[in-house]
Amino acid sequence: MNNEYSQINNFLVKVFNEVLRTEEASLKTKESHNLSMREMHVIEAVCDGTQAGKNTASDIACSQGITAGTLTTTINTLVKKGFVQRQ
Repeated sequence: MNNEYSQINNFLVKVFNEVLRTEEASLKTKESHNLSMREMHVIEAVCDGTQAGKNTASDIACSQGITAGTLTTTINTLVKKGFVQRQ
């Protein structure tokens, strides 16, 4: 059983690391507009929250596992870059 667990764990770690590498590579493209990975994830959470009707700051911060202060800083940056608007 431990060997099976180890194999599954190794597989999941490899998949996770590949996802991170893919995200990092996509952020290096011209189309990323100098967005950080956190900013991209917050934009995604804002869009998802809008569709689900859960688009408050606390909903978004909770979905991202970040504090309200971190979200505020990230949103301020995204507003300056023109990617989000406060309403």
